[in-house]
Amino acid sequence: MTTQEQLTKFLDEHVPWQRRPVEIWAVYSGPMPDSLGQQRPPAAEIGDAWLQDAEFRALQLGTWLNTPDGQMIAAAVEAVSPPFYADDEKLLVKALQYAATHQREEGLHAAGRSALIAGCVLVLVGLLAWFGSTPGGGW
Repeated sequence: MTTQEQLTKFLDEHVPWQRRPVEIWAVYSGPMPDSLGQQRPPAAEIGDAWLQDAEFRALQLGTWLNTPDGQMIAAAVEAVSPPFYADDEKLLVKALQYAATHQREEGLHAAGRSALIAGCVLVLVGLLAWFGSTPGGGW
């Protein structure tokens, strides 16, 4: 299963919002009618909640090596069937981009810490080897 398919499946299972009725897919793709409208949290709030979700984190959208482009994210959101309303699609794309970016930043920080620790260990090993090779044992 591709990342896009995994993401589409995640959205289909984890976003309980009302969707466009199947029989009018081709006819109506605009914003959610006011009569159906529900308050939606901001993208950052949705993204932060997903960052706490183990299943979302397992998708590894925002690794320190790679973050998916907006087109793949939009395609995954649009592939959910039945589809979301246009306003909800835009909000979900923003939330996914937010969460992927923050997940990537976490990965970069972790990679930086690992590199720093590895560097310190190498310096320590080098010092121990140098002191151990001096006549009389060093110190």
